[in-house]
Amino acid sequence: MIFVGVIRHGKASEKEEVKVAKIATVGLASLRFCLVSSSGQNVAFLVGLTFAIAASANFPALLMSVMWKKFTTAGAVMSIYSGLLVATVSLF
Repeated sequence: MIFVGVIRHGKASEKEEVKVAKIATVGLASLRFCLVSSSGQNVAFLVGLTFAIAASANFPALLMSVMWKKFTTAGAVMSIYSGLLVATVSLF
């Protein structure tokens, strides 16, 4: 959604969307694999941590889209990034 709406301004083909989704999935999976193998943490703990960070990134955008009438795409992107940053920094 960020690729199509923000980077390509709504002008992306389905082929490009699928390609970007596949690249992002492989990239995030490999990053998580590296973090799991290097940290020695329990996998269940890391899965819970992943969901906590995802929820912290999505909740501000969801709440602001319901409560604020003049909520824009730029506001959504900034709220997602700020939620992600705050959640990640608070865990370390």
